[in-house]
Amino acid sequence: MIGGSLPYRYGRALANLAQDEAELARIKQELDGLVAVLRQMPKLKNYIADIIVPQRERLHMLTQALDTLKASELFRRFGLFLVRKERFGQIEAIARAYTELCDEIGNVIRATVVSATPLEPKQGAQIEQLLADKTGKKVALEYATDPALIGGLRIRLGSREFDGSVRGDLNRVQEEMLK
Repeated sequence: MIGGSLPYRYGRALANLAQDEAELARIKQELDGLVAVLRQMPKLKNYIADIIVPQRERLHMLTQALDTLKASELFRRFGLFLVRKERFGQIEAIARAYTELCDEIGNVIRATVVSATPLEPKQGAQIEQLLADKTGKKVALEYATDPALIGGLRIRLGSREFDGSVRGDLNRVQEEMLK
């Protein structure tokens, strides 16, 4: 992420306000919860982010949402600050930036494992351990299935992708034959 981008600056400011690792995690959970609610209710997000709506009404709507989510005082102040600064429309990008910063602070790398069929828990643990050993970081794995892979795995680790699937092998053979 670009260090000077607005979401990064706001995410960094929020991370700096957290006192410890537990508070960083709690705020991330609150931020993820708010983003999830806003995705389910896009009209609410649009209303709160709409600068044509009087600010006091937008602040009131966000306060109600934060009350429902039982948000901490720090997160509440941050959300209201975003409305006052007309930056609430950037909440999802700020959440992504904050997650990246938390991962950086916690020495975590995110990975996605795509397989043709769901993996067994033991297989997932083995992949997680292998990636942790290779990267020297904690690995946060997400799993997905894609029957088009036929077999094998496709792993996205940070910005890199490794294709060890049968579909990938077939595509490579086809490319070689066309050369």
